[in-house]
Amino acid sequence: MRLAGLEVASLYGRRPSRVDMIVRLITFWLGPANVLLDLFWIPSDPNRQSLRDKFAGTYVIKKGSAPAGHGRLRYAQYFFLGMNWAFREIERPGAEPSPAGAQHRGS
Repeated sequence: MRLAGLEVASLYGRRPSRVDMIVRLITFWLGPANVLLDLFWIPSDPNRQSLRDKFAGTYVIKKGSAPAGHGRLRYAQYFFLGMNWAFREIERPGAEPSPAGAQHRGS
């Protein structure tokens, strides 16, 4: 990622912990299905996070970028692979909060 000028950050804007990076690496090793799923998932996600980033609680950002501000930590529910999942996300500044009980639908 260094060649592309990108870095991985935690939900709190700091370097992710080793556990976060291990979770991210394990979910990356799911194989070609992961790449295909990312092709459809990332453009449709409001935060443009891949599934491995959602599981690990990380974001991929431009190296040296400044924070856009502070956002509230919330849990968003997704339904995919026949199961409900809850992921921690940062509510984007200036974005309207989603109504209580709103769900995002994945593939």
